[in-house]
Amino acid sequence: MFREALKKAMSFTKPVFFVDYEENFVKLAEGMGTYFIINEEGWILTVAHIFKTQNGEIAKNRKFSWNASDAEIDKLIISETDDMALVKLTPFKEENVQYPKFKNPEKNIDTGVFLCKLGFPFNEIKLGYDKNSDSITFSKGSLPVTFFPLEGMYTRNVLDRKSELIEISTPGIPGQSGGPIFDKEGIVWSIITNNTSIKLEVPIPNQYIHLTWGIHPKRIVEFLRKNNIKFEMER
Repeated sequence: MFREALKKAMSFTKPVFFVDYEENFVKLAEGMGTYFIINEEGWILTVAHIFKTQNGEIAKNRKFSWNASDAEIDKLIISETDDMALVKLTPFKEENVQYPKFKNPEKNIDTGVFLCKLGFPFNEIKLGYDKNSDSITFSKGSLPVTFFPLEGMYTRNVLDRKSELIEISTPGIPGQSGGPIFDKEGIVWSIITNNTSIKLEVPIPNQYIHLTWGIHPKRIVEFLRKNNIKFEMER
């Protein structure tokens, strides 16, 4: 079902790596997530929480590597209501990108549509930080990282504090955060943001259903338009 759509999505979906370090450049933590490219100007979308500490503040000593390239953050715009962020990368050197087309929020969003989530879970990476070059280092065997698609059904809309979300019937996986959720035509509906678990009232104790939450198409389009970002939307 998603074979051709995946080919397109894999061209604009990329991994991001990050390392937290102390003032004396001792590494504290490492991680990775996903982003996807919006246009040829180097604008990308990802989740806002990769830029933040556990208490919600912007991380000061966090170094990023965007697809293991030399690109750096030129501009960063974080949504005030939703877990998403716009980043302009420079220099932007990605090639052979089929730029995404976004879901038109004025069209019907039908319950029961199957969607595909894409990101980079299940990758074992070991990162370091080189203070002399101010860059992330990768241990042998860490690259390249591999894609992992996972399908699920659109179930309903969800309001969570200030954010408006869509819910998918399968769980998200660490490493997919920031990745796209798209339909069989390759139209991007959403950004993977987090999971939710709902307890099932069944005779067997401690049984849960695990679901994915993603940013609602309306919020994505509003965010892009508000910040005058060039993008393509389905007609």
